[in-house]
Amino acid sequence: MYSDLDRPCRKNLPSHGLIYMGEEEQEITIINISITGVLAELNSHKNDVDVKDIFNLLLTSTLIDLYLPEMRLAGEAEVVWLT
Repeated sequence: MYSDLDRPCRKNLPSHGLIYMGEEEQEITIINISITGVLAELNSHKNDVDVKDIFNLLLTSTLIDLYLPEMRLAGEAEVVWLT
């Protein structure tokens, strides 16, 4: 009966943005967005960025700064899921 209310509506939003993590900016691609979160993909153009480095950065703090220039949206977000 309430199955439609269990998950917030997600809107596909092909866009680009930036996150500030590990004392440097990283480019991201936004896949979709909802009122409760953003699904994004990290664009790593550098060969020295490794998955283990990202996990180690997130062990110290799961909070990141997020900036989406097309939406003029900036703020702090918490990383809750990583693959």
